[in-house]
Parts: sequence; structure tokens; C-alpha cells
Amino acid sequence: MKEQQKKKAAPVLVVLILIVLVGAAGIVSFLINRYKPGTEYMAGNEYFNLTDENSVALIQNGELLEEQAVLIGGEPYAAYTYVESQLNSCFYWDEETKGILLTTSGGVQTLLPGAGIGLGNSLLYAMTNFDFLHLGSASFWNTDVMLMLALVKIPLFIMFTIVVYDRKRIR
Repeated sequence: MKEQQKKKAAPVLVVLILIVLVGAAGIVSFLINRYKPGTEYMAGNEYFNLTDENSVALIQNGELLEEQAVLIGGEPYAAYTYVESQLNSCFYWDEETKGILLTTSGGVQTLLPGAGIGLGNSLLYAMTNFDFLHLGSASFWNTDVMLMLALVKIPLFIMFTIVVYDRKRIR
């Protein structure tokens, strides 16, 4: 008799458990739909208060600034006065090169508009300005010095790569 009651109670218990699980899934689904982010987005120009399509928002330390940069040729440019006053006082305007000089403990670097710091850009700059490196009584064109250093650096880096690879392979 008790076995018959157990057999009758088992399906009822399974049905109750399924009802509770379906109810819990419904509550979870409702809560997810209620608190998930919406599908509406604000236009970027409106959100960042941009004045035209060539303006770029400046965000510093997580805060939107009133100052805006300008987008020219896909590159953003901030006003020198903003860079010098807000970002770093190590920036200086160089009228001769029409670029910004960055002074650090490692030396002075020239940041040219649309360029940056790199061998290709500095090589072009050296070729057009005819700067010379003076060592004692000898003078060398900076372009030649850069190319000679590249000829030395490339085999040196290849050699270092092989040595490091061999050391890793042995372990």
C-alpha cells in the first residue's frame, strides 16, 4: 500500500518541481528583459557635443573637455596651447620645423604634423634639411648616418633573435 502511494506521489512531485523551475525561469527572464540595456543609442556628435563632422572629443581622466581636436586626413590634432598647458609642460613649439619638440630626460624629439616619431619620418626630415653630424674634423650627412646605422642594426637584431631563440629551444 505504501509503495502505491509512493508511486502516485513521485509524478506529482516531479510536476511540482517542473512548475517551480518554469516559474523561476519566467521570473529570471522578466528581470533580464527589465534591466538589460536598451537598443537606442545617442548619436556620437550629440553625446560628445561636437560642433561639426571634423571635430574630435577630448577626454582627459575620464572627463569630457570643452576643448575639441580637429580631424584632418584621419588624424586628430589638438591645439598646441591645450597640449602644452593641460598634458605636459615638456612640449614646445618649434617655428622652424613647424612641429612640436618633446623634451625628456632622454633628449629632444620632434613631433611633426601627421608624422610622429619613427625612422621613415625622421629620414625624410633629414633628407630635406641637409643636416650634418660633425665628429671632429669629419662631417657626415644625417641621412647617410641613419642608413649606415640601419645596416648595422638589422644584422645585429637578427643575431640577437637567433641567440634568444636557441636559448629558449635548449630549455
